[in-house]
Amino acid sequence: EVLELLSVQLKLQGKAVSRQIGFSGVSVRFDTVRLTEEERKTYDDCADLVRNCPGAGLMQQNLFQKLITRFKTRRVVELTREALSLGKSVVITLQATGEASTRRGTDSCVDLVRRMGKEGSFHASGIRIPGEPIRELMREFESDAVEVSGRQGKARSAEQAIACFQSGEKRVAVITRAGATGISL
Repeated sequence: EVLELLSVQLKLQGKAVSRQIGFSGVSVRFDTVRLTEEERKTYDDCADLVRNCPGAGLMQQNLFQKLITRFKTRRVVELTREALSLGKSVVITLQATGEASTRRGTDSCVDLVRRMGKEGSFHASGIRIPGEPIRELMREFESDAVEVSGRQGKARSAEQAIACFQSGEKRVAVITRAGATGISL
């Protein structure tokens, strides 16, 4: 999270430049993700937790942002499989993944639930939080995917990952905001 904030701040100050991906020949499709009963229960349980933890505004926003991203992962896997079966390559861009906490060996969403559970009167241990999107995607497509994120040592491994994707050796690129700074596909 710190790397993501740092890169944004440097760009705003004009101290860093980042190129945007060209959209020539790119199609965009919006998709609605329907929550499963289990996901709906998790969302409701988190809403109850938040209700019992007043004054935690930013923490609440982070929790729901990460939670909703996790709920979308299932559909991203389906769409990626579809595209791969048609011989296409796929770029998955993730925002606000909490990858900084992943590097620390923790799970930011679970940590937020635990912290809020301690601050409020709700017993948080029964809430089942889905896995972190980047880990889930890499596990799902590991033989055909590269990761460009702040989780790995940036410069050398990012270059190698991009080269594998561009050569067609790997057909799925999972990119985070921290990893996307300064790269070109």
